[in-house]
Amino acid sequence: MADGSHNQKKSSAVLSAAETEANKRRTKTYIDKWAVMATMRDSADPFDASALDATQAVVELNPDAYTVWNYRRRILTHLFATSHSDEKDRVLLAKQDLKLLEKLIRIHPKSYWLWVHRRWVLENMSSPDWDRELLISQMMLDLDARNFHGWSYRRSVLKSAGRLQDLAEIEYTNAKIRQNFSNYSAWHYRSRLIPSVTGEDFEQRDSIIQKDFETVRNAIYTEPADQSAWLYQRWLLGQKPSNLIVEWAIAEHASDAKFIVIVCFNAPVSMNPSKVILSDAKYRIERTATNSPIMPSHVVSFSIIAPQADTPLKLEICLKPDCFNLPTSNSQLEEISLSFDGTRSAMRVEGTITTQSNAQTDNTLQMNQYQPLEIWERELASIRELAEFEPESKWPWMALVHCLKELGGENNVREAISVCDTLERLDPDRKNYYRDTISDFHWNQTLDKLTNPSTSESIGIPPMPWKLTRIPTPHLLPPILTILNLANHALTDIPVFPCLRELNVDNNLIQIVRRLDMMPLLQRLSIKKNMLKSLRGLEGGKGLKEVWVSENDSVVEQVDVERVLIHY
Repeated sequence: MADGSHNQKKSSAVLSAAETEANKRRTKTYIDKWAVMATMRDSADPFDASALDATQAVVELNPDAYTVWNYRRRILTHLFATSHSDEKDRVLLAKQDLKLLEKLIRIHPKSYWLWVHRRWVLENMSSPDWDRELLISQMMLDLDARNFHGWSYRRSVLKSAGRLQDLAEIEYTNAKIRQNFSNYSAWHYRSRLIPSVTGEDFEQRDSIIQKDFETVRNAIYTEPADQSAWLYQRWLLGQKPSNLIVEWAIAEHASDAKFIVIVCFNAPVSMNPSKVILSDAKYRIERTATNSPIMPSHVVSFSIIAPQADTPLKLEICLKPDCFNLPTSNSQLEEISLSFDGTRSAMRVEGTITTQSNAQTDNTLQMNQYQPLEIWERELASIRELAEFEPESKWPWMALVHCLKELGGENNVREAISVCDTLERLDPDRKNYYRDTISDFHWNQTLDKLTNPSTSESIGIPPMPWKLTRIPTPHLLPPILTILNLANHALTDIPVFPCLRELNVDNNLIQIVRRLDMMPLLQRLSIKKNMLKSLRGLEGGKGLKEVWVSENDSVVEQVDVERVLIHY
């Protein structure tokens, strides 16, 4: 169980004749024992105590036979519940299973089903010996300190024993990390442990974290090519708290008495517009046009029917918390209200929904509290220094990009783009990722220039020495812009710009047409000189009137879309 078992390539050596024959014998034995177990399971009395022996015979040969473990749990559940089985008998049965599991775990320490079954047995005991279980987890981690099953089990034992707040556990993880900086499981366990131990004592948490920054610096200088400490450093730096807010909202007059209301959020949401409340009962919600419970989006649109044609949209729209599919245990809920006074853009937007709290849940990894900018700058300086010492290691450069992006500013962005060029050379297998990152920087710079756009509704973004490979935040394009030219870039997908009426993506790398249903205002689309293989998807554009698709040599079939003029 030494750490040497990690990072080793699997062997495909040819087995000898003796080894092949031994495998055949083991296979036959396994099949025979499975048959005995299956016969008992399908018999008139499948929960007889002797069935435990039959299941044990199978799992000793194959500890990952989860079907057999499920059957064994059914047997034990029955035996625990029988009237003649007193507490002493139940404890004996449970201890026998724990002894079996302990033997098998020593041989197969990374079998999921052994750890799952052990937890189940303990959960069904009236007085488990948590001290012994903690000792077993420690023994397993002494054998292999990077076995994440052992760390996960240790956490569950501490939680069950009510000891997740034990400061001694902080020192235990320290010791394991100092033994081996490459122990990602220990780093990850620590990131979950610190919020549990410190709770709302942020002064204590900050004290631990500042010491951890020093530990991380020692780790990355010792093993700069190992990702474990780098990922933990990113957790230490934290993530900005996230409140759900409305970026913008517009109401577009569609036809007669219908308005299409488009609401853009700063994060993907799953929203049910049928629960939207209107301040004037003379108006009514028709139905959602874009959003789906299983496909969260930054943009939600829905139709409002006015009491009669040519009636301006003058009302308050209330988005209450029950409109959104949010984890309420991690959310502080307020309603969001939008006020329209007859113009296209919402006159007033109020309210937020806090979607992150300081509460730590057992099933989700809470990000650390966001560190002050001086901490980011201190770590940036340290990373720069290491990158100079280790210019051929990609991880310092990746961390550098992360810090520069967070700190922002024209000079930092320029440096980050240059670093991405370096990373493309160091790590060519992920060159597309780095090109996408560069594209993101350029798109964000373009958005910065459009913060206060002119009265013009049209804009073109010509290719520079760089080309856009993706649009990470198309929803942030100011809604006043309704015509956009993105020809001659390297886009592989049609970006979703919810407020556009005209979009030109000629001479890109687009292969399929999709998500047009999320652009309800789009009327004209030019996708000439791409790599389209099919035009299916055009029918999603409910407002489309005209499409240009010439010079797409890969198109295998033409389609007819009602109300749309297609230029082939």
